[in-house]
Amino acid sequence: MTIGGISIGGALGAGAHGSSLLHPTSLSDQVLKVTIVDGLGNIHEISDPEELKAFRVHLGLLGILIDVTFPTVPLFKMTIHNTPHSDDILSNGTALKWAREHDTFSMWWFPSTSSVVASKGSYIMDPSVPGTAATFLIGNTNSVVLPLASSTIQILQNARSRVGLQSIQWFAEKSLYRQVIGKPQIYSQDNGHTLSNPATGFAWKLLQNKCTTCAWSFKSKSLYPEDFSISVSLDEFPKALETVKSILNEFGNHPYFYMVGVYLRFSKASDSYVATNSGQDIVDFEWISPSTRDPFNEPKYGLAVFQTIQQALVSSNCITIASIPTN
Repeated sequence: MTIGGISIGGALGAGAHGSSLLHPTSLSDQVLKVTIVDGLGNIHEISDPEELKAFRVHLGLLGILIDVTFPTVPLFKMTIHNTPHSDDILSNGTALKWAREHDTFSMWWFPSTSSVVASKGSYIMDPSVPGTAATFLIGNTNSVVLPLASSTIQILQNARSRVGLQSIQWFAEKSLYRQVIGKPQIYSQDNGHTLSNPATGFAWKLLQNKCTTCAWSFKSKSLYPEDFSISVSLDEFPKALETVKSILNEFGNHPYFYMVGVYLRFSKASDSYVATNSGQDIVDFEWISPSTRDPFNEPKYGLAVFQTIQQALVSSNCITIASIPTN
C-alpha cells in the first residue's frame, strides 16, 4: 500500500494490499485469529483455518472486530529501484518475469508516451545494512500552492489542452525515478530534498507514507482526485493490455493518465473468499484522474475513455470484480 494511516480493521475489511507475486500482499492473508462481536452481542474467537477464509476480508459485514492476531518476523530492510523503460516490457514477458523475481514489484504505465517506470524491491534481512530512506510519493501541499495547481488543471481540462497536460505528465513521470524541482523526491534520506534511487531503508517507510496536508484536504480548492481500480486475472493480463491499448488508439492516444500514469500492481493468489485475488494471481489497473469543480456541467478530461475502459474490461471477462471508486 502507498497510503499511510490505514487502520488494521479497515485494511482487513477491504483487503487492502501492496504488490508482490512472491509474498502475501495484504494483512488479511496473514491473520491467525480474530475475535468478533456478532449482531446479537455474542463474542466469537475465530482461529480455524477454514473459518478464517471468510473473516480475513470481511467488508464490515461479519461483526465488530475486537482483536486480531498476526505472525511476526524479525525487523528487515529493503532496497527499491525505479527505472524507465519502453512499454514493450508489458507485452514481451519482461514485466511478468521481474514481477516473479522481486519481493515487491509495481509499474507506472504512461500509454501516450509508450513508456513505463518499473519499481523493483528486494528485501534485506540484515537491519544493520546502511540506509534510512523513506518514500514521499504522496507529498504534503499547502493552501497557497494548491489553489494555483487546481486552477491550472481546471483550465487545461476545460481547454482540452493536450500540450499542457502532457507537460504535467512529463513532470510526473520523471519524478518517479530522477531528481526534480518543485516536489519532494520519491525516495530520500533527507526528508525529500535529495533523491535516493536505488534507495535502502526499512520496508514500511519505503512502501508507504502519510500526508498531513493532503491535496484533497482543502475542500473547494482541492484537486478532487478520483481513484479507480480494476483487478484482472494474471492469465488475462495480455488481453487486458490489448483492450486498453485499442480503446486509447480509437480515442486518440492523449495524456489521459497525466497525474501518475496507470499504476500496475500484483497480488499472489489468496484463500480469502471475497478478496480480489481469491484463488488466482491478479494484476490491478489503477489510475487517478482529477474531477472538475463542476463535474455535472464540465466533464473531466478523458471521462469517456475511463468509462469505456472499465466497461470493456468487464464485458470482455478480464475483470475479477467490478470497479469501485475508492473515494
